[in-house]
Amino acid sequence: MTAATQAQTNARPQTRPTHDQHRRPRPRPRHERILVPVAVDAAVDAASTLAVVHQRVERQFALYEQAQADGQAHTQYQAVKALRAAYASSAALEEELLYPLLRRERGHGVEIDRQLEQNHLIGRIFAELYTMIPSDRRYDAKVRLLMDLIRQHAHDAGRSMRDFAGSYLDRGERERLGLRMLERLGQLEGVYVAV
Repeated sequence: MTAATQAQTNARPQTRPTHDQHRRPRPRPRHERILVPVAVDAAVDAASTLAVVHQRVERQFALYEQAQADGQAHTQYQAVKALRAAYASSAALEEELLYPLLRRERGHGVEIDRQLEQNHLIGRIFAELYTMIPSDRRYDAKVRLLMDLIRQHAHDAGRSMRDFAGSYLDRGERERLGLRMLERLGQLEGVYVAV
């Protein structure tokens, strides 16, 4: 074999990159995103802030339902993880900021205990889901029950906040509480929120 033949054999064909190879990385499809953002900055008072946080939790349900309809087990699992992250932030805001204020103003109430028990039960169902895989027979039933419980809890907590804020807080106090909630939400999720 001559040197020229060997050089041709070892030489790789030089091709120019295609148009597709120059594109930016494709963003993750919407159903693969972990948290669906909601404009929490638009909410200023405490009741509005809590309502927007609950809406974000509600939007996670759609991710699960779409993944379940598509039969994508991994995406279902990711959607449940995203739901848990969004719900954990919501529950922390309620337990750290809302319920202590309610107890201080209203005293020990059955409604507060009920909401705390809802949070506990929801946490237990999340723990059970983490021991399962989406193809397990009862996985979807547990997720659907979880969604119902979360919806009921959001309704109850939202009503408590609206009643409390309307009865016990003036506008400035509602706004300060809303800003504290946004600040705490940023801390929980590792996002800086300028307050």
